[in-house]
Amino acid sequence: MTITLLPEPRHRRRLTTALAYSLLLGASLTVGLLWFPSSRLGSWHYFDLASRSLFGGLGLHVFALHPELQFGPVAIMATKVTAILGGDDQRTLFAVMLGVLLTPSVWLLERAARARHQWDRRRAVVLAVGAALLVPAWVELAFRSGHIDDALAIACTAVSVWAIATDRPLVAAFALAVAIDAKPWAISFTPMLLAFQPRRRWRALAACALGVAIAWMPFVLAAPATLHTAAYKIANSPSSALRWLGVHSAATPPWDRPAQTLLGVVVGCWLVRRGQWPAVMLAALSVRLLLDPATHHYYSAGLLFAALAFDVLVARA
Repeated sequence: MTITLLPEPRHRRRLTTALAYSLLLGASLTVGLLWFPSSRLGSWHYFDLASRSLFGGLGLHVFALHPELQFGPVAIMATKVTAILGGDDQRTLFAVMLGVLLTPSVWLLERAARARHQWDRRRAVVLAVGAALLVPAWVELAFRSGHIDDALAIACTAVSVWAIATDRPLVAAFALAVAIDAKPWAISFTPMLLAFQPRRRWRALAACALGVAIAWMPFVLAAPATLHTAAYKIANSPSSALRWLGVHSAATPPWDRPAQTLLGVVVGCWLVRRGQWPAVMLAALSVRLLLDPATHHYYSAGLLFAALAFDVLVARA
């Protein structure tokens, strides 16, 4: 009888992969909790206010009465979950939940890439290096800023990317709908659904629209002023790209948000037409940053994740 001391190659690869993702998870949580303790969640008060208002006295009028809440119902529900499960440690659970989202999001990119192309050493190295570079940016997003809306939007878009790569239109549609319901700027990612075959793409777009309507319609019907939230103006930072483009108004110009969405969708449709749907997320976020009046550091997490998705999923000669 032969005794094998080393695992078979396939099992060895699985162990290596599991170890790599465990290290990624551990690094993001360890760096986050040590570098930025839960008390540093800079935007926590917005999500706490939204959660308390929705389940307190304001109900479905929360967005109409607080237009500064620039996120969606899914982000509020996730915050409420941390309140129920976390109790006195809600802020810590909130931060940890955000930190954990990075690892499955990167894993989904790997699965999507394996479905599109033969997995090779180059893609493995790109994924590993990209994931390592993502850790500090994700720590900024999750622990320093505490933007659960952006984290959920990125994670759900990763689900959609995997679903498109594996030809699952309804999964892609509803995942993208949840992303939009967490952070409305994710609507610029919808051109990815055009990557499906004609009949299936329209079903996917319809399913995505339905998912968005289910989440937002109760708020709009209860308080039509909810729609005015999109017009909420924030300060135009002195270092914003808008200033460089010659827009020197003190606050967000009225055309800015529609232009971000429209241009992002147009560029995304053009990329899909050229067969480059994995680039849609990167293009949409690039357009957003180009025309955004704010310059928050946590924006880099989404851009880096989108760049990693492009590098891993797009074939190279």
